[in-house]
Amino acid sequence: MQDFGAGAWMRLVLALLLVLGMSGCKLELYASLTERQGNQVLALLLNHGIDASKVQGKGGEVSIQVDKADVAAAVDLLDRHGLPQDQFTNLGTVFQQKGLVSSPLEERVRYSYGLSQSIAETLTQIDGVLTARVHVVLPEPKTTEQSAEPASAAVFLRYRDGAAIEDDVPQIKQLVQNSIEGLSYEKISVAMFAADEPPARQQSGPPMADLLGVRVAKDSLLPLAAGLFVLVAALIAAVAALVLQLRRARAAGARPGARPGAAADAARAAAGDGR
Repeated sequence: MQDFGAGAWMRLVLALLLVLGMSGCKLELYASLTERQGNQVLALLLNHGIDASKVQGKGGEVSIQVDKADVAAAVDLLDRHGLPQDQFTNLGTVFQQKGLVSSPLEERVRYSYGLSQSIAETLTQIDGVLTARVHVVLPEPKTTEQSAEPASAAVFLRYRDGAAIEDDVPQIKQLVQNSIEGLSYEKISVAMFAADEPPARQQSGPPMADLLGVRVAKDSLLPLAAGLFVLVAALIAAVAALVLQLRRARAAGARPGARPGAAADAARAAAGDGR
């Protein structure tokens, strides 16, 4: 048997610890979320029985991690609930001056986009609204001889099933009308769609977690991991003791005056003791 030094055994121990550590790792589901977005996602996942954790990142951003086996269920659940919520651009960001002076057409397009973003962000604050999109059409400037085309707006809302959003359509149209200059109430359309509510995840047993690719009860994860670590440590200690005995036997056989074959006999005896 080849001699193992202390460095070799240390590398073996570190490799085993790395395997154990990797078995408990989770996959990153979302990253670069705000604190509010992270809290909303985490609360929804935990309420539906999906084990998730929030990890703090740089600049106040957070990420959400879940077990590999729960990724598909977590993505579907979040999509049905419209999470994480969209990030909207405000007018101040849209009109940050960059480069050369913009043309009138570019200014009109940017203004229309900024209005759409601002109104959509406001609509997402309504209870029950999961997703909001607003498309604003502003009239082109006309000469005095030409009549200007009226402005119009189309609103798309995806809302939680069971929320009484239909009763709020007049208020929604009034809000959009007051947000856009020259827009009449009749030129606003609102399309509303209810999202399918996913059933709450039923747990047939205790919460589960992964250990070396095996699903075990979460309450048993720590005792099992500790037992596995002790088992691996005992195995390493037994192998180290056997190697040490073999090395001592070889050293004894190499001494002056030792009879031929003594080293082999001692090695065999040490191996028998190791069993």
